[in-house]
Amino acid sequence: MKRQPFLALVISLFLGLVSSKVPDAEIYINGNLYRGSYGNFGSRASFEGLSLQEPPSDDPRLCSDNSTSTSYTSNDIVLVPRGTCSFESKMLRAHGLGAVGVIIYNNLESRYSGNDTDVIYPSKQLDYECANGQARIQNPPFNFDPPAYNGTTMNSYMEMDSETTRCQFSSDDVCDSRRCLFTAQPSERIYTACCAWDIHVTMSWDSELKAVDTSHMVAIFVTMEQSEQLVPLLLDPSNTADIQARPYPRLNASSFLLWMLGTFVVGFASWYSAKEYRSTNSHLSN
Repeated sequence: MKRQPFLALVISLFLGLVSSKVPDAEIYINGNLYRGSYGNFGSRASFEGLSLQEPPSDDPRLCSDNSTSTSYTSNDIVLVPRGTCSFESKMLRAHGLGAVGVIIYNNLESRYSGNDTDVIYPSKQLDYECANGQARIQNPPFNFDPPAYNGTTMNSYMEMDSETTRCQFSSDDVCDSRRCLFTAQPSERIYTACCAWDIHVTMSWDSELKAVDTSHMVAIFVTMEQSEQLVPLLLDPSNTADIQARPYPRLNASSFLLWMLGTFVVGFASWYSAKEYRSTNSHLSN
């Protein structure tokens, strides 16, 4: 029993050291600021006058090793959707075609996976939060048989602001992403959909690519909300992007104070809850 307070303190310490990803990249296009987040790989150097480019038509997610007729220059950065392969793979693929790197944007389709017989649905709390909005969708006007979610035909039904949306939550719900995800295999064509997260994520290293030098490449992650503004900019080749690292303190004082308070509360609660056991042990030792 005496180990319980110590274990609680260790858990509290671990949780306090795990922090959420904050936007640490700034993208300026036509005087407008778009915030993104760098990966754990690649460069954090500043870039000026980069030309926004689409991914190759025969490799729209930059995940194929097959040759393509598309080529870029070192002044190009490719705007590509998340999904299918690792973040770092996309950056290396773009660089292999000549570009300096990628801006990877979040999307609903990437939260599903599967094969010709099974669909792997998004993960609870990691990809969506039902407490922020939940809906039951009966007989949707699309076929969701494997292989998985098709964003081209289905996104308009899962975006709350779309005229064809089926993602209708209670007026009391607050879904900041304005989008929803299916949570599991339907029962009698009745789906449960919950509010999708649309936050900056930590783009981790690909364990199979750790030996690759990526110091001269760049990868930045942006949200679905930001992609709605960035993708249309591809239509005008005169649009250029300036990228720079956003300065922020390595030590967040407020987070540290909150961690100290949480550690104290957990430690005190553990000590106080063990009062009866300490009393019992005291009597047994006499």
